[in-house]
Amino acid sequence: MIRFTFCVIFMFACVQAFSQQRTRQVQNRPPSFSEFQIIIDSIQDPDSAINEMAQFAKTLVNRYPDSTLALAKRVRNFENLSQTKRDAYHNYILTYYWFRPNPDSALFYLKPTLSAFQELTDRIKVLELMVLEARIESRRNNYLVAEEIYLDAINFMQANELNSDNNDVLYNELTDLYMRVGAVDLALERYQQLIELGPVNPDRRCNIILKISNAYKRNQEIEKAKEELLKCEDEEGLQVGLKIAVLRSLGDLEAVLGNPKEQIIRFESAIELEAKSNDKRFTTQLFLAKAYFEDGQSSKVDSMIIELNKQNLDRVQPPARVDFYLLRAKIDLKGKNFNEALSHSEEAVKLAKRLPPTPLLIDAYGLKADALSSLGNYEEAFNITKTINETNNFVKERARISEEAMGKVRFQMTAKNRELQNVTTELGTVKTRNAIITFVLILIGLYVIYRYRIYYLLKEERTRNIIARDLHDDLSATLSSISFFSEAAKRESKSSESNSKFLNRIDESALEAKEKINDIIWAIDPENDDWDTFITKCKRYAAEMFESKSISYDIDIDNDIELPVNIRARKDLWLIFKEIITNLVRHSEATSAKVRFEVNKNRLTICVIDNGIGFDSSLKHKGNGISNIQRRMNLISKKNQVHLNSAADEGTRWELVFNF
Repeated sequence: MIRFTFCVIFMFACVQAFSQQRTRQVQNRPPSFSEFQIIIDSIQDPDSAINEMAQFAKTLVNRYPDSTLALAKRVRNFENLSQTKRDAYHNYILTYYWFRPNPDSALFYLKPTLSAFQELTDRIKVLELMVLEARIESRRNNYLVAEEIYLDAINFMQANELNSDNNDVLYNELTDLYMRVGAVDLALERYQQLIELGPVNPDRRCNIILKISNAYKRNQEIEKAKEELLKCEDEEGLQVGLKIAVLRSLGDLEAVLGNPKEQIIRFESAIELEAKSNDKRFTTQLFLAKAYFEDGQSSKVDSMIIELNKQNLDRVQPPARVDFYLLRAKIDLKGKNFNEALSHSEEAVKLAKRLPPTPLLIDAYGLKADALSSLGNYEEAFNITKTINETNNFVKERARISEEAMGKVRFQMTAKNRELQNVTTELGTVKTRNAIITFVLILIGLYVIYRYRIYYLLKEERTRNIIARDLHDDLSATLSSISFFSEAAKRESKSSESNSKFLNRIDESALEAKEKINDIIWAIDPENDDWDTFITKCKRYAAEMFESKSISYDIDIDNDIELPVNIRARKDLWLIFKEIITNLVRHSEATSAKVRFEVNKNRLTICVIDNGIGFDSSLKHKGNGISNIQRRMNLISKKNQVHLNSAADEGTRWELVFNF
């Protein structure tokens, strides 16, 4: 009863596991063409629908080739889209359809497709098609053309600031092209560029290092190749597939270096990781089996052969299958199973003949000859030996021709890259030289402007000195002489009151004119341009005027005032201040007065307060004093403000706000 229950539970678990696996397979299975058509019919937006159709055709063209052609026809007749877009996507699908079986046909459809997407300004598709064109030319062995297209694609991507993921794709494919033609030095330079593109995460970094190691291996620099890979052997957090690739590559290098024990350790670690990730690979197991064979571990070789036989050999790549049969033949020869060795070597020969002639075919012929010789069939073994020699000569000649052709390509690629580097260096030198020349010209221009400014200021100062000297020497002297002669005339004509009255008027006018001229001279004299001179003059004038009328005063003026005031503004400022002080002294009958200068940033506030008889500021008064003050304030700046507060027997308060 217990045994029956256990069997039922076991069967139920098996059914459940099978069902879950089947469900995962269904979920991961790509849609069939009929299912996809239903999906397309449900999409309302024509642009989205045609994009989905293009992606379906690109990814599943090998699975559904006939359906891909039907899809291209449907795209051609798609409604609600421009003719250019329909033609573009139609040819796009046909390009991918012919990509693998016939590169020439793929190139025929790619050219108009690229032009159409350029017309549609679809930069992503243009970049994709440029990369596809480079791949096609590479498959057609037009390596120089492919390189040119890759370089153009890189420039196009950078000019249009497309996403950085394309950087790795383009540089990787260009570098793979260099590796294919044997231009290892160029490949290593590009790998270094890939690392510098950053940011570099562990997976990306180790993927590039793996490629660098392969480049050194291709260049027969095995120690360098191993040194590079060791950087990633203990890297934490790597993807399992990448870790396996690193271990397998290290195993290959250890084999070349003659370290079978280390080789076995690396391959065993790789297989252990594959088992954990449920991703067993035929080639890894084959490499380990060969390592066991070379190390003489027969029992482990037999167990690995059993594991390899469990896999579906039809899904294994032909070179790996040839290698497998070669290993079987070697094991059989070593175990003196000559008939099995002959059978396995014949399988290897049959598969190797389907491939281009390589050393694998020579090895297969050699094992077959050894098996025949062991069976006593010396004549056929001898004939195979002759075939081996012919094949070997053919392989060498083919390799020589290929290497010669590749050598020319490598030379042209290297020369072109060096030329590009020289152009880039020269361009950088030209840019640097132009920048220096521009900077020097700017400095010269600034110096010329500075010198012109100094010359202009000196010239202005000389002119002002001349005007001040002329006014002082000529006009001021003339006014002084008028005043002198007026005094003389008054002394001689004391008898005539009318003459004395007019002479007094002349004397007053001459003194007033002289005073105004002195103010003008003071304003234009360059020696009076600083604020210290202006403040000193204001303090002295106010003190002298107040003292002449015995008015007690308080003058509060900051000596550290610094404001950007020009000649005209300083002259008007002085005349305004002088007008207010003069009116206060002459008309206010005040016994005390206060003067205050305040500065806040580029604003100057002047307050003049007295305790005199005051006046009604709302009424118009004779004279031009108040109007002159307002006019001069406006001349300095329209933003200036005048605040006058006065009333009978309450004194007067002037507040002038200057904005510079």
